[in-house]
Amino acid sequence: MKFPLLLSASLAAAFVVPDEKILAALSEEPIPNAFQLQQQQHDVDQGSFPPSWYVTTVADGIWRFASQLRHEENRCPEAEYESEDPQEVTSHDEYEYGGNIDASIAEDVNLQGDETEFHHHHRPIDRNHRFLQKLRDELNDVLGHRKHRPLPPPRRPPHRPPPQRPPFDEPEDDMPHGGHQPNQTIYQFISESEHTRIFAKIIEEFDEVVDYLNSTKANYTVFVPVDAAFQKFKHHPKPTKEFVLKWLEYHVSPGLYTRRTFFSAQTVPTLLKEENNSFNPQRISTQVGLKGLTLNFHSHVIRSNIFATNGVIHALDDVLFLPFSAVDTIDIVPSLLSTLNLGLVKTGLVDFLGPDTPKSGGTLFAPTNHAFAKLGPKINGFLFSRLGQKYLKALLKYHIVANRTLFSDAYYGPKNESDFTVVNGQHVDLPTLLHGHHLSVDIRHFHRFAHFVVNKHTRVSVSNVPVKEGVIHLVSSVIIPPRKRDSDSQVVEDDLEDDLPIGAETHHEEEEEMTVEELIERLQPYVEEE
Repeated sequence: MKFPLLLSASLAAAFVVPDEKILAALSEEPIPNAFQLQQQQHDVDQGSFPPSWYVTTVADGIWRFASQLRHEENRCPEAEYESEDPQEVTSHDEYEYGGNIDASIAEDVNLQGDETEFHHHHRPIDRNHRFLQKLRDELNDVLGHRKHRPLPPPRRPPHRPPPQRPPFDEPEDDMPHGGHQPNQTIYQFISESEHTRIFAKIIEEFDEVVDYLNSTKANYTVFVPVDAAFQKFKHHPKPTKEFVLKWLEYHVSPGLYTRRTFFSAQTVPTLLKEENNSFNPQRISTQVGLKGLTLNFHSHVIRSNIFATNGVIHALDDVLFLPFSAVDTIDIVPSLLSTLNLGLVKTGLVDFLGPDTPKSGGTLFAPTNHAFAKLGPKINGFLFSRLGQKYLKALLKYHIVANRTLFSDAYYGPKNESDFTVVNGQHVDLPTLLHGHHLSVDIRHFHRFAHFVVNKHTRVSVSNVPVKEGVIHLVSSVIIPPRKRDSDSQVVEDDLEDDLPIGAETHHEEEEEMTVEELIERLQPYVEEE
């Protein structure tokens, strides 16, 4: 029975693997039905789908961030995860953070705030930046590749306030400017600023939003686009009032998230709930790069730590649109995920990711085009042929987790499980669509870095891409299910030690590429369960 399968793989390898468009044209999967196309066009017409410039900006942001990390990955080879005693860090959602951040870091990323005005300005930043060097050094520490560096010169001890001054929980640079206590609420500040007139006008349309931004019963963090951020919307259809309210909720986070916070938090929750059965809070993903703090890969914080009596404001140079669906997110970055997209369509799994399938959150570990390229032309040719389609489906099911949403710093489980904040050294087992076979996930934190490893070998290259249904993480290799010791046994943790993913990078000499026959043998027990 294996002979025809191997023959098809040989034929596929004898030619250049077809372009995705050609393979898609040969696929037997039906095109979206009339209702789906009508609904998609309705979303565009009603303004609930972002304009083209926003789609391209988000896609470019994800691609650039992935390219930057890919460059760092080439500089620092992939290492196996070595477990260590978990060292718990404080919960982000309780707004307490341990450890002091070097003042030079805050200076380097140009997060100078505490002013009572918004300024749309970025200081030029040298690419050979000491901040980026620090991040690279810390990444090497986490991955176990730290090179010898001379000890830093001695520094003066930090200035301590006079004894009569009352102590604060936050460092001095995270307190209101000049030590003065604010006397305006968030709403008052936004409505009176000449730089946020448009955002203030939008807020005024919703009494409930005005009420909680004007109340001092709780603290909020509000991400406020300056007026210049709205100039691109001149020709965009006016969205519905319901959509605008959701959009506002996505710009508000419960609790206090200051400049210092973002050197520890990879994501922050918002008042917007996921569009599924879980009603978990939608989260905003944070990144730090050449332009300082970035939200959802595209919107930059241009002024931080504007304190009010009921929270803090951060000014943005671009609006935050609601998260795309998982399917749309995969669609808009073909330079990264076109091979995965094709596989999901050919196997019909794209329907599971769509909005018509009831879910309570979810996590997708998405192999990039480069990850599929590591498999080689023979395996790719076989998997994307008709004979290999059932193996491709089993393989992709092993990358999809239903009803459990795992960010690098937060976890939302089903109703019978408790949500929790992910801590340093956290280990999580996630059941996949492949008959509940688990992915073993280990997460190690160091300030902004999250060393995110699946099945002890496969590293997450880009984490925390928020989507309507949960989250997507880009992985550097296709995750192959471990060998099963017998037909009815569960995979044992020890099995993961000996099962490198195909194309995985290690410190050892380059191993012989897995053959199609070996892949079939590995996947056959899982396929038989289908």
